[in-house]
Amino acid sequence: MDPVDVVFVHGLFSSPRAWEPMAELLAGDPDLPALRTHFFPYDSRVVRLRPDRRIPHLNDIADRLRTYLRDDVGTATRIVLVSHSQGGLVIQRFLARTLTRAAGYELAPIRRVVMFACPNSGAEFARSLRRLAIPWRNPQERELRPLQETIIETHRALDRGILNAHAYGPNEWPLHIAAYAGITDNIVPPINANGLFRAGGVVDGDHFSVIRPKTRADSSYLALRNEIVSAATDPGPVSYTHLTLPTILRV
Repeated sequence: MDPVDVVFVHGLFSSPRAWEPMAELLAGDPDLPALRTHFFPYDSRVVRLRPDRRIPHLNDIADRLRTYLRDDVGTATRIVLVSHSQGGLVIQRFLARTLTRAAGYELAPIRRVVMFACPNSGAEFARSLRRLAIPWRNPQERELRPLQETIIETHRALDRGILNAHAYGPNEWPLHIAAYAGITDNIVPPINANGLFRAGGVVDGDHFSVIRPKTRADSSYLALRNEIVSAATDPGPVSYTHLTLPTILRV
């Protein structure tokens, strides 16, 4: 059986290091199938002072994720995308833009998307403080404001092209997306984190501890482990299971 490639995507003002506790527990779990872990890095700083450089927009990060999956995880045939907070919006934007390009077949290796504490309706918490602290109009922070049109449009694309897809094709691609919320999260409460996604649930933890389990008995770890186990046996779209991302992108 092919190994499962787990790709971690961090959140706003964070880094791949946020996933270290989760990744360490996964690495030593004897009950999991063969795993390879990857940490997708992207620039998410509060401000950039150099005038010749900019903080990337979520569309740019989503397109960078596409390139990363093709070049860095290209031999994978069973991918699980795992995100925290804004990272979920990055993955959603990547999925929506893939379908917009009529390139649904690029999603063939992906078996699961697992999102923790994703601000599906924006993040109202401390919004006024964020705006005062970030007068430079950080493009990533703007995406987290409630009722952003881009988030609404992305959700419409996913609802039509993934959650309610009926076939595998260039403009639609059925895909399991699970959204998990932290029960004590007051930054992205459960009603926001679960959003329109039917799979997933509520696990222990706040906005930050939800991805930092201490033991393999913690509910957030168990949720991710179960998703990985399911991905290991998911046959996926039969006609595409023999393809890797580099092969698909040459079709």
